[in-house]
Amino acid sequence: MKHIATAKHRSNFKPLASSANVQAAIMVLKPGQSSSDSAENEHPRAEQWVFVVSGGGRAKIESRTVRLKTGFAAAD
Repeated sequence: MKHIATAKHRSNFKPLASSANVQAAIMVLKPGQSSSDSAENEHPRAEQWVFVVSGGGRAKIESRTVRLKTGFAAAD
């Protein structure tokens, strides 16, 4: 198991660990900002998980929108 100190990472998107089959990344979004405005953010052959450390927002999962808040996780 690899432990990663995430508090020092504050960029919009930063991969923290990866292998041929998985990637863990941290993403910091400002109010009103989206992680992506295009289909480029879709991963048809992989699951994508979101865990909210602080704040809140919405995640679009397929055709539905899910509300997120601190401590919540969502998966597609």
